[in-house]
Amino acid sequence: MKKNSNNQNANLLVSKEEASQQIQIVSHDTFLTTLQAAEFLNVSEPYLVKLLENDELPFTKIGNCRKVLVKDLLTYKEQRDAKRRQIIREFSASIYEDGLDELDYESVSQIINED
Repeated sequence: MKKNSNNQNANLLVSKEEASQQIQIVSHDTFLTTLQAAEFLNVSEPYLVKLLENDELPFTKIGNCRKVLVKDLLTYKEQRDAKRRQIIREFSASIYEDGLDELDYESVSQIINED
C-alpha cells in the first residue's frame, strides 16, 4: 500500500494486491481489522496484536474485535521506517569509522574464528 501523493487533501490510501492486481482506495479514517493491518505492515497478526497490547499502535475495540485506523497505521509505518533507516545509517557509519569497509571475506572469517 502506498499513500496517494498526487492529492494529499484527499486522504486516500492506494493498495495494489500483487496476485490479483486489484487496487483498493480507502480513507485515512477507515478502520481495518487486525489481519488487514498486519498485512499492511507486512507482519504477522500475533505480532500486530502485541503492538496493540503494548500501546505502540492505537486501536479501537468494536465488540470483541480490535480495529486500527489507516492513518494510525501510516503514522506507525513512517516512524518505524525512519527508525530503521537511522539504524542503518549509524551502522554504516560505524563500519567506515572502524575501517571494516576495507576487510575482505577471508579477514572477516579470521576475526570471527579467533573468538
